Amino acid sequence: MTLTQASGLTPGQQLSAARKQQGKTLVQIAEATRIFETRLEAIERDDYSAAGTAPAFVIGYVKTYAKQVGLDGKPLVTVVEAYFKQKKLSEEQNNPVVAPRKNVNWPPWVATAVALIIFIGLGQWFFAQQKEKMADDAIVVNNSAELAPSLSSVKALEQKVPLTQRDENLMSRDLVASVEESKEQEPIKAASSSVASSMAIAPDVNSGSQNTPENIVKSETPVAQSANAESVSLKLQTEASSSDVLKLVFTADCWVEVADASGRKQVAKLAKAGDEIQLLGKAPFDLKLGDAAAATGFVNGRALDLTASPGRRVLRIQVGP
Repeated sequence: MTLTQASGLTPGQQLSAARKQQGKTLVQIAEATRIFETRLEAIERDDYSAAGTAPAFVIGYVKTYAKQVGLDGKPLVTVVEAYFKQKKLSEEQNNPVVAPRKNVNWPPWVATAVALIIFIGLGQWFFAQQKEKMADDAIVVNNSAELAPSLSSVKALEQKVPLTQRDENLMSRDLVASVEESKEQEPIKAASSSVASSMAIAPDVNSGSQNTPENIVKSETPVAQSANAESVSLKLQTEASSSDVLKLVFTADCWVEVADASGRKQVAKLAKAGDEIQLLGKAPFDLKLGDAAAATGFVNGRALDLTASPGRRVLRIQVGP
């Protein structure tokens, strides 16, 4: 782009020629106009990008410089303004402005509908959780009311179940001990039975006794009793070896129900703090606790995880070895 006028000189060349004609230096012009010497040099070179930060400042510098050296500033300013306009147009052509993307503005009712749907969904979830929790609490209360109507019946039930289990265990041990004792005495009884049978079959000449049916039955009675006792012992040993042991320890009041694999309910009671319940049965056990945090459980000595779901106290679980 050219900055020449009718005279054939650019604004910078005209200012430089006028200054030299008056015998002035750039230092003197800078002191008189209070414009930096470097900017005056840039104006004389027609390097307006180095003369100032904005076109308005550069135009002001040119006017002041022209006035100082006795030139008419209007023609010079006209050329400089044309220079800046042409420069701006060239920059716009080389760097087209990208239109900004418009933000999508949703109608207000869409945002309201989304918020309403979220609110309704959260409300339904909350009420469903509350309903399920209330149902669990109602089960515990109903079971407590049906099976423990009074404090005396609860205490009686507490004493009955553990006592029955202890009695069964004691009876089993006594019966096994009696069977073992009968096994030890079996050779003696067998020998006695043989002698008695011989005596019953061979009549005594002196007494004239006969081999009557009563004598035969009496001689066979100890052998039959020994066989029956051994059969019972084997049955008890088989059942004990195939049974599983469920042990529950309570640190606070807790409703407890236990049923074994056959569906037989072994216990249903309100356990107190400090209670310990030990049950024999076939695993897996169906276990229900009214307050899972108050119970600790073991199956065949293995600790159980009795942690209820978050926010709940009731626990229904099937446990096994």
